[in-house]
Amino acid sequence: MRLIISIAIFLILKNINAIGQTWTPIIKDKEIIIKGFIDDEQLKKYPDSAVEVNVSVSTFPSGMVMDNFITYKTSVRNLENFKFIIPITQQRLFMRIDYNSLNSLFYWSGHENIYILEPGDNIECILTSKYFYFKGKGSEKLNCQSEIYNHRNKNRNLQLLNIDPKRYYELEEQASDSILDLRLKTIAKYSKYLTIEQVNILKANSFGLKDYPFHRGLNLKLSNSSHLSLYYNSNRFKFADFRLLEELSEREIISSPNYIDNLFYYLFFKNYRLIVS
Repeated sequence: MRLIISIAIFLILKNINAIGQTWTPIIKDKEIIIKGFIDDEQLKKYPDSAVEVNVSVSTFPSGMVMDNFITYKTSVRNLENFKFIIPITQQRLFMRIDYNSLNSLFYWSGHENIYILEPGDNIECILTSKYFYFKGKGSEKLNCQSEIYNHRNKNRNLQLLNIDPKRYYELEEQASDSILDLRLKTIAKYSKYLTIEQVNILKANSFGLKDYPFHRGLNLKLSNSSHLSLYYNSNRFKFADFRLLEELSEREIISSPNYIDNLFYYLFFKNYRLIVS
């Protein structure tokens, strides 16, 4: 498995910049349309107040192999329509969408919660503070992702982190496993509306999201040897599951930024252990 991971990393680094060049057929639809409105309970109290809607797109939104986002912005009032026309010359783009609420908090898809866009998509969306709804051509995959992201770890055991970190990590890992199971069931529910490739990409990203937020948080605790020791003795580290590297195609893996980010983090901690030991 170590050899497989090493080969996969090599192929990822080799091909990331070529995603849109070697795998893109002739694109007939040269644009994607994103339109909709905000339906926010807080904004209803201030009908004359406008907030900013942001749609950011990227060819590969990995935190490890950063590709710059292009951001489209507009200001609208609650229930007022917005529309973005996004040019596309590749087979796939990734989108983050958010809006700035009145209390200065962002309601958004999240740093790791990326929506897949493809040529010809004509998406209508309703943005709320709790959930994003989509309809129109190509919307099935976005609704699937919105439901996936709605299954999240709410960190109900966070108070244990400083009291009993070992127990905290055990409970956090159990919660992550349960959330992954819910996300995979969501993908299965939508699979009849999706291509096999879309299903595999969503599956890979869900596996990546299982541990990626944890790894990102652990990266901030590198100076805390006790937290690292608990991690290195956990099932999360000792039995890390990267079987998808063998089961999915190179194209599907490279099109799964959350999976790749988590893989990079895992290898970082694996090598960090060798350096400090």
